Amino acid sequence: AFPKDLIKIGSYEFCDNKTIHNLLLPRGPKDFDNGAFYGCDIEHISVDPNNKWYSDMGSDIITYRDLDNHRHLLLGCKNSLIPEGIEIIDRCAFVSVEKLNNFKLPKSLLAIHDYAFDNVDLGIEDFIFPDSWEDLGDHAFNIPENIKKIKFNSGLKNVGSNHCKGIKSLYIPASLENLGYYDFD
Repeated sequence: AFPKDLIKIGSYEFCDNKTIHNLLLPRGPKDFDNGAFYGCDIEHISVDPNNKWYSDMGSDIITYRDLDNHRHLLLGCKNSLIPEGIEIIDRCAFVSVEKLNNFKLPKSLLAIHDYAFDNVDLGIEDFIFPDSWEDLGDHAFNIPENIKKIKFNSGLKNVGSNHCKGIKSLYIPASLENLGYYDFD
């Protein structure tokens, strides 16, 4: 358990700690780096309802609003449900998760930042991006080998570098302005 008036949780504070299965973010930390739990085996996440900066939206996630009022998903775990209303999935949000049990992206999503789902088994074969997406960061997925089809929908402007082994079908829309390096083995 964290002290209730904790101010900061820094990078790699609990790195590779396989004994942390339930995470309760207390009311205190304003400064929270999602890399603090890199390599942990977190199954459930909740946020103290008195926390002024973060919430869990009842979905095993930690979220916050930025200065532009966009709702970010900061940290998820293998049992996370990504609810409607999430607009941005932050850097490394799921990087410690081996497999997501309920992978579905909301229509409200605008961007996925670098390494958000890096080497995560999504449990799906076809990956179709929602129409709302504008940006996909570098190595946001490093698409697992079980993904056979990727369809980037209209409106997508930027796709960073990623690795896509085993892809049989790829659709790229006319709206795309930047396509990073892709490794298709």
